[in-house]
Amino acid sequence: MAEITTVPELASLLTNSGKSGLPFIIFISIGLHTQNGRRLTVKSLNLIVPGSPMTNRRYVSHLVGLELVKARRDGADRRTTRLELTGRGKRHFRALLKALQ
Repeated sequence: MAEITTVPELASLLTNSGKSGLPFIIFISIGLHTQNGRRLTVKSLNLIVPGSPMTNRRYVSHLVGLELVKARRDGADRRTTRLELTGRGKRHFRALLKALQ
């Protein structure tokens, strides 16, 4: 996977070249939870992001495919999927926060 070098490249990739801002919102939501040491569940994501559960799932899969997010089944409750940024996702999230300052 080619490395993303600028915040505009990341934003373009996350928004499917301008088709939807939901992947960007999902990435930010997962990033804020990861930064605070928590993993967001898919169920919680669906409560805070303004997309349908199916649409959100499609965009989470897109972020997983970009190696920015990892989705893991909870060991205690296999029905629960927890989301967190990968190392690559964390680097891009930090760069995004820095660019917004």
